[in-house]
Amino acid sequence: MTAQTMRGALPWPSKSFGRTNQPVRRKSRPESDADGWYLPQSAARSAAEIMKAARLLMHRSFAGRDKGRRRGALTIQDVAVLEYLAFDAWDWTSGKLDCAYSQICKATGVARATVAQALDRLEALGIIERMRRFKRIEGDDGEVEVHQTNNAYRLHLPPRIRALLG
Repeated sequence: MTAQTMRGALPWPSKSFGRTNQPVRRKSRPESDADGWYLPQSAARSAAEIMKAARLLMHRSFAGRDKGRRRGALTIQDVAVLEYLAFDAWDWTSGKLDCAYSQICKATGVARATVAQALDRLEALGIIERMRRFKRIEGDDGEVEVHQTNNAYRLHLPPRIRALLG
């Protein structure tokens, strides 16, 4: 994706007819907004609880799915993506969790579209929280380019899924 440029360093790209004409996704926030957004916690225990609940939800939702449905609330690929995020990509001391789709694809061995669907399902269940981010790059001549960058994530164990653990 190529970045479009604009003249001058504005606080936000100027809008024309409600669009910024910049190559960033809707509801994206500046990259620096994620600095205070991460939640450091006792992640080893938290990650183990999240994974245990996700696997239990996957098995129960698959067994109790409606007739004709191909999958439950979570699939094996969803759990693989969550496992990579929880144990490999998550910096437990700072709570920082931001990785590219390509990193997740390479680590889990699933396609990019599958990773996107898995993250959407995990976000819909409330297990992960995603912040779309962009960064500004200022050129030598004063032009500012806006680029989409890696998403930032936070992992949670929602109360209704925590109830599965008993």
